[in-house]
Amino acid sequence: WFHPGRQKTGVNLNEDLGGILTAGHSYLLLIDPEWKTQTGKPLDLSVKKRYYFTAIDADHEQPDPNKWELTPPTVDTVQPLIISFGEMLDFATTGKTVTTCTSNEELIEFSQQADWDGTRVKIFPSNAWAAGDYTITLNPRLEDLAGNSLERPFEVDLSAEPKDFAQKLTLTFKIKQQVVRN
Repeated sequence: WFHPGRQKTGVNLNEDLGGILTAGHSYLLLIDPEWKTQTGKPLDLSVKKRYYFTAIDADHEQPDPNKWELTPPTVDTVQPLIISFGEMLDFATTGKTVTTCTSNEELIEFSQQADWDGTRVKIFPSNAWAAGDYTITLNPRLEDLAGNSLERPFEVDLSAEPKDFAQKLTLTFKIKQQVVRN
C-alpha cells in the first residue's frame, strides 16, 4: 500500500512531494525476502521477487452496480446467483458484497464466495431457490482497487459543495418457474 497522503490530490504530502506513480511510467516492485511478516518473521522467499508494471491514469469512478451482470440460478437448486462486476474489485470487500437477500420481504440465508481476482461473487442459498422476485442489499463499503466505494469516491473535495455520492445499494433479480413440457 502507498501512503494515502501521497495518493490523494490536495493533501500536503502529495502537494509537497508529488504523487507516487505517473501514468505511462514503468516501475519495479521488489519484494525483499528479509521483509518481515506481521508476526515479525522474514518472508523466507528463496529469491527476491520482482514485478514490473506500468502505471495507468488514476481511477476516480465509483463502482456502478447498474453496470453489473447478474446471472440468476435455476429454480429448486442451490446453484449460486453470480454477480459479475465488469472490473476488478478489492478482494477483501468482495467476499462481503451482499448484506441481505430477500424474497417477498422474507430473509434468505446465504453464504458468498468471491473469485480470487475480485471480478465476481457467487451467492449460495442455504436452501434451494424458489421461483420469485428477489432483492439483494449491497455493502456500501464495497471498493474497487483504487479505494472508490459504493458509498463515496476515494477522493472527495472537502472544499466543494457537499454531494451525495452513494450509488444504488439494492439490486433485484427474478427466478422463473421452469415450464415442463410433455
